[in-house]
Amino acid sequence: MPCEPFLIGDMPGIICYSPWYRFEHEGKTYYFEWHRVFGPSAISKRTGDILVRTPSGFYEAASAWRALPEEEREACAWSPWGETA
Repeated sequence: MPCEPFLIGDMPGIICYSPWYRFEHEGKTYYFEWHRVFGPSAISKRTGDILVRTPSGFYEAASAWRALPEEEREACAWSPWGETA
C-alpha cells in the first residue's frame, strides 16, 4: 500500500491509500485505484480523489488492465504527486 508524507503547518503526517494506476485503453486514458477487496474506482488525475461519476468505458478498461500480467500492471503505477511509493 503506497504512503505519502505531508505537513499541516509544522506537524508531519502520513497518508496511505490503495495503489493508483494510469492505463490507456482504446485511445482513452483512465486513472484509477484498485482496492484488493472493493475492486476498481475511477479517480481524478489532478487530485487522486474518487470520481462521483464513472467515465464511460471505465470498467472495460479496468478489466483489460486486470487481465495483464502482474509486471505489466505494476508498470502502470501512478501518483498525482510524481514518484510512486
